[in-house]
Amino acid sequence: MMDQLGIKRLRPGPSGQGGATNSANYDPAKANPFPNLPDPLTLKDGRKVTTAEMWWKERRPEIVEDFEREVVGRVPKNVPKVTWTITTQAVDRVVGGIPVDARQLVGKVDNSACPSIEVNIQMTLVTPAKAARPVPVLMMFGGFGGGGFPRRPRPTREGRPSRPACAAALG
Repeated sequence: MMDQLGIKRLRPGPSGQGGATNSANYDPAKANPFPNLPDPLTLKDGRKVTTAEMWWKERRPEIVEDFEREVVGRVPKNVPKVTWTITTQAVDRVVGGIPVDARQLVGKVDNSACPSIEVNIQMTLVTPAKAARPVPVLMMFGGFGGGGFPRRPRPTREGRPSRPACAAALG
């Protein structure tokens, strides 16, 4: 593969020797390669953001554009549709001592543009149990080889699963 790409040799990784030109950096003061970040409340044309409307209509779109272009990339315009189906559900699980609901889903990608290719995306979706409002979720992509679900709660001395006080706030 390296011959096909015209790569003669690989660049060495960080060296453990302090004086080497490629020595590993253990100095926190040198860890930030971009110390001069732009002011989030200054538009690209130099004007200051002075209202919430200006933020939402002008500055935030500039930041989102930069983030899409430079960090996460853009979603192509012709992305095929994905249809998600729940294949397995578990409601007796915990993450960090908080009761959760876990679902294994399969996303079937529309392959009408190329019927010879079948794409199915496996994902485990975990949400706090009995959530009454929007909450953070865990999305884990990949095969279900290891079961794919969070662990079951450990029984207490009375034989019931323990539920920390902080879990009540999520329900």
